[in-house]
Amino acid sequence: MPIPLHVLLVEDSVNDAELILRELKRGGFAPDYRRVFNEAQVFEALTTPTWDLIISDYSLPDFDGTRCLKIYKESGLDMPFILVSGTIGEEIAVLSMKAGAHDYILKDRLHRLVPAVKRELREAAIRREHRDFTEHLRFLACYDPVTRLPNKRQFLEETADSIRAAIEKRGGFALADIEIENLNEVRTVLSQSDCDALVHKIGERMTRELKDRLLLARIGESSFAVTLPADDPSDAGRRLGNIFDESFALELFSLQMNPRIGIALFPSHGHSAADLLQHAIVASAQARARSMPFALYTATDDHSSPENLALLGELRRGIDNGELLLHYQPILDLRTKEIASVEALVRWRHPVHGLLPPARFLDAAERSNLIWPLTRWVISTACKQRKAWLDIGIDIVIAINLSVKNIQDPAISVYIRDICDQLSISPDHLHFEITESSIMTNSGEAGRVLTKIHDMGSKIAIDDFGTGHSSLAYLKKLPVDIIKVDRVFIANLTHDIQDRAIVRAVMDIAERLGHTVVAEGVETAESMALLQEMNCPYAQGFYFDKPLDAESITRKLVSRRIN
Repeated sequence: MPIPLHVLLVEDSVNDAELILRELKRGGFAPDYRRVFNEAQVFEALTTPTWDLIISDYSLPDFDGTRCLKIYKESGLDMPFILVSGTIGEEIAVLSMKAGAHDYILKDRLHRLVPAVKRELREAAIRREHRDFTEHLRFLACYDPVTRLPNKRQFLEETADSIRAAIEKRGGFALADIEIENLNEVRTVLSQSDCDALVHKIGERMTRELKDRLLLARIGESSFAVTLPADDPSDAGRRLGNIFDESFALELFSLQMNPRIGIALFPSHGHSAADLLQHAIVASAQARARSMPFALYTATDDHSSPENLALLGELRRGIDNGELLLHYQPILDLRTKEIASVEALVRWRHPVHGLLPPARFLDAAERSNLIWPLTRWVISTACKQRKAWLDIGIDIVIAINLSVKNIQDPAISVYIRDICDQLSISPDHLHFEITESSIMTNSGEAGRVLTKIHDMGSKIAIDDFGTGHSSLAYLKKLPVDIIKVDRVFIANLTHDIQDRAIVRAVMDIAERLGHTVVAEGVETAESMALLQEMNCPYAQGFYFDKPLDAESITRKLVSRRIN
């Protein structure tokens, strides 16, 4: 089957144009072309950017290939530009290549044309994938991929603009935090795709119903935020609650969602975007505590989340009393179907609240100095587990997560070295994972700390790759070995062309930089099969196994295979 090819042919000779088209057809293309031969026609043709390729003669009656090349470059388009001429000399050819031409072919050597076209079309496709990938990264830095609404970072920036505008007009507005309290419970029952569909429908309905909104955003897994005119806060609370009166229809059933809404007013309840949002969150917590649909912020009710403060106070005891434990999630080698490594994930066996996931206490620990003893416990326990596995003949890599504060602390590398020496294990079977956002704070110090860890033989992985906003730059600056592609790109891999292109682009970048790729959040056989087709080497997710306690994962590691 001939390959369709849209060609802009800049050639004054009909005969020479026919020779070029004949060569393209002979090479397996079906060229759909337009022949132009003066400057005005080139300008006009480039206003319709549907071309796959430009082939230009160098010597034309009214202008030459150099001018044509300049017009092409100024258009901002990116497609192969190939000079085909019978008169071009080597010096002009070199200058044209430096000016942006992708290749030049002499008319008496047209046998070189098809290989050059195929090569340049491949390179153009790679450039497009990289460009699309970079644009998607910029989108993810500011917007939620499920609802396509602004994320928390963008919401705070735009709310700051609203504050400045309100000050100029001597006006005000209301900021509401909408916490959907049963969404986390729903997540334990529904698949990830169903959860995403539900959240998308919630965002759609809020967008449709809040026509007078200033800004609507998804600021967390189970929360939205909106700014509205401050005419009547109680009316705003009722209106927001009414949005959830009707259930949300999914493919097989409908769900009733229960919001708790907190409202803070500018300027009464804060003069910065962060303060207003925090006070709205406090108010929504009060609404939940009082079983009310909404609450207006009052300073007397703000105790900086007493539940979290109490939990933080208990965490120190939990570390000292052995209440923490590690679960391990397998990372699979997709080529051999064997477990290549495991990621250590901390849990807290709380005496009152039961088994707590890291989301319940890690952020609070990060904001306090408890992150230091917590991280040391995780590293020590993971290293002891590696030693225990080595003693029974299991040699497996363990990946350990480091926080923002950890990678600002030069002592962390010393601690890793010391614990490895004490246990007589080598650091080269420890991987340390950091998120993209964690390296944005004092990146110079983070780079020095990570380099020390890397120099010991440990590998460094960028976790949740693609959700930050400086990914490509930091891949060059930091001693990175592994890229873990965020689950947001994997969730819709089988039916989202853009996500597939992004994953391919990540893999291409990784290969060129000498990095290994791990796909996170694999939940279906179809996703795994597609990743295998893409030659993705490693994957992790609930399709293979959930995080397991030490005893359970040890049984798996005996065979090193996932069924």
